[in-house]
This record gives sequence, structure tokens and C-alpha cells, in this order.
Amino acid sequence: MSSREKIPPSINFVVMPADRREAYASHVRHRMSLFVNVALRVWHYLSWVRQYNPPQGPSPFPLMGACFSPHADVQAGTGFRNPQIAYGKLDAAHLMNTSVKQDMLTQGIQHVPNHAQDQWDALNELREVSASTTTQRQADNVGPDKVIDGCMTVLIAQWSAACDNGQAPPDAGTLMNLLCDLCRDTIGNQRVYEGYDVALDGIERARSDAYDVERDVRAWLAHYRFTTPPAAAS
Repeated sequence: MSSREKIPPSINFVVMPADRREAYASHVRHRMSLFVNVALRVWHYLSWVRQYNPPQGPSPFPLMGACFSPHADVQAGTGFRNPQIAYGKLDAAHLMNTSVKQDMLTQGIQHVPNHAQDQWDALNELREVSASTTTQRQADNVGPDKVIDGCMTVLIAQWSAACDNGQAPPDAGTLMNLLCDLCRDTIGNQRVYEGYDVALDGIERARSDAYDVERDVRAWLAHYRFTTPPAAAS
């Protein structure tokens, strides 16, 4: 998409995977973990910041549904074409298909007593995280990865609606299973070539990452003080 914002990668080379199947399975596994991680960070943050809603008047804080684009609108890295290599066409394949809108996410944080610059920075950084890509075969990126993209679009809408209706954030295991189940069932109905089977392998591997995702999210919340109740912050 020509309108998509490009974030320059921090390296100027691409490591070609020796084992394409393993590289793509790892990419899919990482997709599952990162998507749940970022979604949970935003859900927890918004649940925390809404404690500061004024007693009267509209909330100055955004809805979770406004903090994500339904499709990727920012990417780090670019693909390339070289007919002299075995793969020929390589894409910068997104880890997330839903980009964080940091201008919306940070809306209203100035109403939080004693808010600090590092909290702003942590929220802004989530956009760059959501732009992450890995180099994958174009066939995989427009095949099974495209199916996973659609699943992420569906789930971020569902999770945003739950958050915006006041539901407390669930644990990472719950969200991971929802994501993996939907991706497994959807891909299982669209298996065209062996890349789909590789994707299914990566999806199933990701289930075991839920504990680490939960721990990482909790550490992030504590580090940036997104757990301090209003009485303690005032």
C-alpha cells in the first residue's frame, strides 16, 4: 500500500533463512505472541487510565477501538525482488496486521496527575512495535499470513468492544487461545500448499508462549506505573 507509513529499519541487510519452513513457523509463532502482548498492554493501560475520568462530562480518554487501525498502516522494513535467488520475491511480512494509533492512545493522558515523559514514550513506542516485520517469501505473506491478518482484524474489534464496554482485561492465555483457535480453524479451511501447514505448526507452538507474554505485559505495566491507583498518584 503506497499510503502506508514506512519506518526505516535499523539494519541494512537481510538474513536469508537456511530453513524456510522453520523461519516461517517462527514468524507465525511470533505474530501470535506480539499481537496478544500489544493488545493486552493497550487494554490494561486504558482500564487503568479511565480511573481518572472526571465525575462529570465526557471521558477525555480514547476508546480502544480508536487506538488500532483495522489493517496495517505502518511498517518497518521493505521487501525486495531478485530473480537470481531461490525465493525470488521476498516481502516485509507484518507481525501485526493492526497498527497502534499512538496519537489516539496518548489522548487525555495529560489529565493523569503526575504523568511523566517516560509514560508518553512507552505509549508512543507501541506504534513502532506494531510496525514490526520479518522477511518472508511473498507466497507465504499473501497466503497463510493474509488469513492470519484477517483473524487479527476480527479479534481486535471484538477485544476493543469488550474493553470499551468496561470488561477487565483477561489473561494472556485466554487471548492466545482465542487467537490460535480462530487462526487454526480459518487456515484449516483454506489450505492450498505446504505453507499453510507450516503456519499451523507455528500457531500451535505459540500457545506455550502465553505465560511469557503475561509476565512481559505485567512487567511493562509496573515499570511505567500503569498500575498506580488514583489515590496513590495524587
